[in-house]
Amino acid sequence: MILVVYHHVVYYLLSNGAEEVTSFDSIIMSFRMPLFFFISGLMACRLLVDSSWLREKCRRRLLEQFLPTVVVGALYVLFIHHDLRNLLFDSAREGYWFTITLFEVFVCYAVLSYVLDRLKLSTSDKTLFFVGIMFLMCLCFVLSLTSRPFATSSFSQVFGLYQFVKFLPLFLLGVLARMHFPRFLAVVGSDIVASLALLLFIVLCVLRQVRSDMPFVGAMQILQAILGIVMVYKVFYSYRDFFHADRMVGRCLSYVGRHTLPIYLLHFFFVSGLMGLRSTNLPSLISDNWSFELVFVLLCSLLIVGATLLVDKFLGVFPLLHSIMLGWKTRKGSK
Repeated sequence: MILVVYHHVVYYLLSNGAEEVTSFDSIIMSFRMPLFFFISGLMACRLLVDSSWLREKCRRRLLEQFLPTVVVGALYVLFIHHDLRNLLFDSAREGYWFTITLFEVFVCYAVLSYVLDRLKLSTSDKTLFFVGIMFLMCLCFVLSLTSRPFATSSFSQVFGLYQFVKFLPLFLLGVLARMHFPRFLAVVGSDIVASLALLLFIVLCVLRQVRSDMPFVGAMQILQAILGIVMVYKVFYSYRDFFHADRMVGRCLSYVGRHTLPIYLLHFFFVSGLMGLRSTNLPSLISDNWSFELVFVLLCSLLIVGATLLVDKFLGVFPLLHSIMLGWKTRKGSK
């Protein structure tokens, strides 16, 4: 979530329409959202799915995730004087595409899992089925990069099909990692695998900087995302004692993790105000110096995260308003 805010700070300070703004930011972007969907799949995985679980989980996702996104997204669009139709008919949804896509991806996974359990398929058969879906979606994503009508058609824009086919495989990758967790730990925790992942990740980063028109860009994006996930896992696993919940850093990161939704929904109100700084010397300093970008933007991101958490606390005094804007549940003890 901190990396999401980081990118948007850079984007609103520097962007003139390009998605990737600085070289350092583009490296973070290569694995930032893939990691989000991978973790979501890891946490959402359920080995046995019945009708009551399916109904309850989809209902909760609708009330806790989809509807608050629409409400806060509409308030944000009105706040910055944009066209409300952008939220409904544009795939980016003024930046609020993530939770809507995650809702679509989760419902797809939940329904598929329910059907597979009704067919009484084994874990191996489910694995093969999910791998097949992943391959099909990856193929659709690669082809979508060469098919402009797919990404720009009205149907695709309304339902966010580009994001759906891009991130469903990474969500399912998290599901498969959970289904085969001991094997996942053995592979990703290996020093050799992690070292090769880091080396190949660096090579792909250099290639993307040197050749923006290189072939098979979609396949390379998917590979770079998976490599980024492996590296992030390796870092946190290797320093798991430092990030433990008993330590200050671990407690702070856990708190941010438990409040991801309000941070995501509210941070756009703060980062949009950074556009007023484009006339200063800050954009040129950030563009020309990656170390200054890292320190300044990270500090700014943490301040914005803190501000959103304060707003979340304030709205908590008004339970009905808090539920409508930030999800129909209580934060304490929720899972």
